[in-house]
Amino acid sequence: MSKCKYCGQEAGFLHTSHSECHAKHDQAVASIKERSKDAIENSKLDGLETTVRGLVQEGWVTADERRDALVSAWESALDDFLEDGVLSTGEESHLATFAGNLGLTQEDLDRHGKYMMAGKAAALREVMEGRIPKSVRVEGASFNLKRAEQLVWLFNNVPYFEQRTTHTRRGTSSGFSIRIAKGLYYRPSSFSSRPIEHTQMVHADTGVLGVTNESLYFVGPRKSIRIPYAKVVNFTPYKDGVGLVRDAANAKLQNFQTGDGWFTYNLITNLAQPKQPAAK
Repeated sequence: MSKCKYCGQEAGFLHTSHSECHAKHDQAVASIKERSKDAIENSKLDGLETTVRGLVQEGWVTADERRDALVSAWESALDDFLEDGVLSTGEESHLATFAGNLGLTQEDLDRHGKYMMAGKAAALREVMEGRIPKSVRVEGASFNLKRAEQLVWLFNNVPYFEQRTTHTRRGTSSGFSIRIAKGLYYRPSSFSSRPIEHTQMVHADTGVLGVTNESLYFVGPRKSIRIPYAKVVNFTPYKDGVGLVRDAANAKLQNFQTGDGWFTYNLITNLAQPKQPAAK
């Protein structure tokens, strides 16, 4: 006779669990998610750890299942917080307190990239409020920053594309042949050509894109670029990055694929806004 994997009692021939135990287990996991999400969103974190411990014991929830349920609740609460596109300081605090109290690590929370998403939202909030994020760690940057310039965010392995125009010529002839001399059927003036212009985005390099409070820096094996925000005519958002056109003669579109167009575009455009003079 097989034993129930939950309660440990005999479950019957070819059965691994009692239906009642299975239902109780599933309900316990669902309750951990629901109560945890509610606690984060409504600041009811006191006593949550005890509640979760009781549900784990009552529903025979494993350590991995407990962690997965808690992470799912954290991710769901974050998604709700970001419905308006901004993570407030209070919302950020609730998420951090929940993770700390329940023993969730950065690795746990970033398994679907949500921890990084929370960090981006917090950094964007700081920039929108006129501050340079202090909690963002940017290491390994080799940019020669100007005085008072501060690095805000760093994107690695960024493909960089440039708009390039090539010219070819298409030849034409008179369409019929007239013999001029032995072996010759056309005069030189019988031929003509016209220019054909082709414009396309070309992968120029892949490197590091640094975002500062004044400029964009790109450094790769073949390209090193500094683009002051004051020299940009417009920014274009893309799903996977951002494009820009500089204020210059014959300026062409430049495209940086950061993997997160929403964050990149909003971060850069907020940093690029003209600074208001301090009130006297």
